[in-house]
Amino acid sequence: MPVANASALQPEPPTILMVEDEPVLLETIAECLRDWGYTVLEAPNATEAIAQLATVEHVDLIFSDIRMPGRMDGFALARWVRARHPEIRILLTTGYEGQSRPEDSGLSDAPILRKPYELGVLRTRVADLVMLRSARS
Repeated sequence: MPVANASALQPEPPTILMVEDEPVLLETIAECLRDWGYTVLEAPNATEAIAQLATVEHVDLIFSDIRMPGRMDGFALARWVRARHPEIRILLTTGYEGQSRPEDSGLSDAPILRKPYELGVLRTRVADLVMLRSARS
């Protein structure tokens, strides 16, 4: 009787699409997320994020800056994702005080992590959101 490949029995790690226009921050935080066991896709803006969503099988969480160049900011990206992929969890981040009210943008259930954030806080928020996503699947 053949033995199943052990790697086939392991669940795939959750996938996070990180959207951040600051290259150093994108690279640094994406590397942390990978070190914590996540598969990470990177996009410098909302347009690239949407393009990536069209090419991947699934994404568990989008972690996006709110203020980005281009025609869509993080709130607009989150609304776009909610309309087309309601199963994807969303975590927004910003360093601007005036952009900390998701309820003003129709996203009352999208948490916002204020910059600068501690890595431990990010790790906990991401894990909580990914677990929520898994529980709904």
